Amino acid sequence: MIRVEPLTGDNKRILDEYLRRDPATNVFVLEDLHDPEKRKFSKFYLALRQGAPEGYLLIYEQALFEPIISMVFLRGSVEATKHLLSFLQVERAIVHVDPELAEIVAQRLPVESEMMTEVLLLDKGSEKLAVKHPVKRLAGVDAEAVMRLSERVPEWQPYRSLEQVEKSLEERAYFGIFIDHELVSMAGGHRMPATGLGVVGPLLTAPEHRGRGLATSAVSKVVQHLFEEEGVNRIVLNTPSRNAPAKRVYQKIGFRIHRKLVWLDLRTGLELFRIWGTEVRPRLGR
Repeated sequence: MIRVEPLTGDNKRILDEYLRRDPATNVFVLEDLHDPEKRKFSKFYLALRQGAPEGYLLIYEQALFEPIISMVFLRGSVEATKHLLSFLQVERAIVHVDPELAEIVAQRLPVESEMMTEVLLLDKGSEKLAVKHPVKRLAGVDAEAVMRLSERVPEWQPYRSLEQVEKSLEERAYFGIFIDHELVSMAGGHRMPATGLGVVGPLLTAPEHRGRGLATSAVSKVVQHLFEEEGVNRIVLNTPSRNAPAKRVYQKIGFRIHRKLVWLDLRTGLELFRIWGTEVRPRLGR
């Protein structure tokens, strides 16, 4: 018999141990679990069978987009997933699930499209860095240039404000390439305290400057920074399976596929689903 509980001080350790079975896949969930500031925007539910964890649900509702789009992470057995879905009440969301659970979610929720993604890993010592262009560490003075670049990349949701960009530049390491004094490619990365893993993202290149190796140079500098300056031993990232150019960049540097996940689109209106996703026919009530 499955029992679903909200997160408490008593079951937090149980959830933490469950997530650490695969820290690379659960890297953001572990961060939300242990960061008091992020916990303010998070709702956790744990599915238990005779006291043992069988799945979890995280609903993260910080205003990353306007209007608010909830970020939902749902993982577990089929039975646990069905129980956890009863606690998922959102208007607009991106739901991250294992591929075998996508159909179950689509039967219960108004999924409009889905996007297969891949979790990629890179271990220290296996990187193949290729910095063939002048790459600059970005700072607060580059915030407007970052804002302009984000607005030129169709598959990226532009930053909401200059203040958001400045905060991101302060918290993460960004490296960019300028041509004729204009930022045309950039990549970011940071260390996740809860796991010690490095994370790469975002990667943005202006459409007219793609195919020239700029992204490879920018990502290489991020990887070098994470390994040499941040002291991480493993880096993780997530990319759409259909984004062949980005995957070539990551694989050239040495990233390998760890596992596949599906992102489900619940009325988000985000361009990335139109570009990299596939439409889902209505399946409610089946």
